[in-house]
Amino acid sequence: MASERNKIFLNILFRVIFTSLGAVAEIFSIAVILKISLPVQFVFFVIFLISIIYLWDFYREYSKKIYKIERKIIFGLLLFLTVSILYITLLLRNSVPIYLPLVLLGLSLLYDSHFKKITAQIVGFKDFFVIICFNLIVLIFLLINNISPGSIFVLLLFVLSRDFVNITYCDIKDIESDSLKGYKTLAIYFGIDKLIKLHSVVSILSIMIIVIAVILGFLPVISYFLIFPVVITMILIFVSHSNRKYTPTNVDFEYFGWLIFVILGKIVL
Repeated sequence: MASERNKIFLNILFRVIFTSLGAVAEIFSIAVILKISLPVQFVFFVIFLISIIYLWDFYREYSKKIYKIERKIIFGLLLFLTVSILYITLLLRNSVPIYLPLVLLGLSLLYDSHFKKITAQIVGFKDFFVIICFNLIVLIFLLINNISPGSIFVLLLFVLSRDFVNITYCDIKDIESDSLKGYKTLAIYFGIDKLIKLHSVVSILSIMIIVIAVILGFLPVISYFLIFPVVITMILIFVSHSNRKYTPTNVDFEYFGWLIFVILGKIVL
């Protein structure tokens, strides 16, 4: 029993760290593509924000399954991260409307206690809520750097398509528990087989977004290297579907792939 509780606690910390670093890799990739700076304070903003969202979600879900000292550690981390992100938001207010980061933080924290109820009434609400929150992070970063509206649009469209695949895929492993809670996620609505096919369609659209954006001049040629991790994710999804093992890391690794291939593209070009 003791080891099982420790495993849950360590898994919570791993998921928080892995997801927050993946978000940083995503932002860093965009910075490399657009040849813009990535402020240190914004890196911490992303890490702290994602950490708060997932720590709070895990705390509410698993608080009774871990030790009291571990609950105190998570609560202490939440308090520290919340104070820190409010301070960082003050540093960012000269370059972006201060309400955007605060609204994003507020929505994220209120989701578990309030908005999850809507998930039982509206199909896909949970999925699109999370997708919008992640896209707002990208939007804030692009606004800070005064990127052109056209480039912002295509980048958000691409990120939205990839987040759609990531988040709906991760819901597959929770189909049974979400069904018991009455949630209407897209994984439950479409079923696994149809959802996997939908992932393929969306991934092809993701590739087309990059190709068209480069041709029209909204994104530089190095953006083509984002296609490689998209294809790799498609393959991993097909393999996982054939094995019926839907591990979140199959899609989460894609954001790290963005950074790897973009840096490779920078070397090659």
